[in-house]
Amino acid sequence: MLDLMRVWYTDSNSIVRQKQETAAIKRIVPMLTKIVRQGIAEGVFTSTYPDQIGGMIWGLAQGIFDNVADLLLSEAPPADALQRLEAIVGPILRRWNVSWARRLVLSSFLILLC
Repeated sequence: MLDLMRVWYTDSNSIVRQKQETAAIKRIVPMLTKIVRQGIAEGVFTSTYPDQIGGMIWGLAQGIFDNVADLLLSEAPPADALQRLEAIVGPILRRWNVSWARRLVLSSFLILLC
């Protein structure tokens, strides 16, 4: 898996990554928006802008994935790198209902695997 990540994150693949990101946005953001709308209907979320929230969640998830990749591919990551990442992202996820956060994270990973 790390060998694949090393190839994926090379400069020579930057155009492919950009095209994949554009395709993912078109495919994944509507699914996340549907989850947000369901959460609003269930009273888990409160928002007057559910369509924009789906895009924001994807942007946050993409940033998390990129940071984790940077840590995994780093020659010598700082000893506390994962703790710092959790300290930054954890409060955002905990602010949501735990089952909601799990659903979003699992959905994002499942979508990426497909």
